[in-house]
Amino acid sequence: MTELFPDTMGDLRTWLRTQTDDLLDGRVFFHFTPATKFPAMRIYEAGGGPDGGEAPVENLRVALDIWGGAIRGPSNGGGTYADVVAIVRRLKSRLHELSGPIGSTTFVLNADVTGVVPATDPDGGAPRQIVTASLTVRNS
Repeated sequence: MTELFPDTMGDLRTWLRTQTDDLLDGRVFFHFTPATKFPAMRIYEAGGGPDGGEAPVENLRVALDIWGGAIRGPSNGGGTYADVVAIVRRLKSRLHELSGPIGSTTFVLNADVTGVVPATDPDGGAPRQIVTASLTVRNS
């Protein structure tokens, strides 16, 4: 049986790695581990789901959590606030242009950045910003 909906998060992670490799060296994850080097990005689905119409289309909200330094514990490298801002600027530009296939299963019909939230870590002071985006996708 054919899957109606794509592996959007897996394809998005792969695509984000190609778009930010010079800034993040491939460090785009679903979860951080104690060994994670920084700066790094954590991505997660923040809402949305299948469209109510007949076509198998999904409207997803995603969050891209960009950390310049370790959340807690050993520093494992680190970036400055300026590094985080450069990554955010890149993401806004690439998401604004995004349309078409990404990865093996996802075709992006529309992508919009819906917000950028400065969210410096209150415990350790690590620079951090969260980019939120809305994606409309279908299976490719």
